[in-house]
Amino acid sequence: MGTFNLKKVFREYNWDSGFKFEIIWSNSGVARIYINDRKTKYSVGGYGYDKESSVIANMINNLIGEQPYNSKIYGNRDGLLSGGVGFSSIKESFESISNYKLDKLYSGKNSNVYEIKFK
Repeated sequence: MGTFNLKKVFREYNWDSGFKFEIIWSNSGVARIYINDRKTKYSVGGYGYDKESSVIANMINNLIGEQPYNSKIYGNRDGLLSGGVGFSSIKESFESISNYKLDKLYSGKNSNVYEIKFK
């Protein structure tokens, strides 16, 4: 079984209204996105920055591509979301795109659950 290919599933299954995903932290501190309990290629490790916002930004940038730039929103740079800036900045930047929504549904000790909606 390979890594979950979000772009392929997004196209094939027409997830145009949105989807839920989970970030799970490993014992070594790596943050990885899982969808439907399947590992994706989106992960970040290391120290000294906000891994939650970094891994979400990587996934959104890969899935959606270039986004409208808004200089008033921290975390929105060069048409892409900037990682490491904190979840609230990623949320605000993503939601600056009309009809896009990002919510944190659950926060646990080793994982968080989120939902992305496209209206």
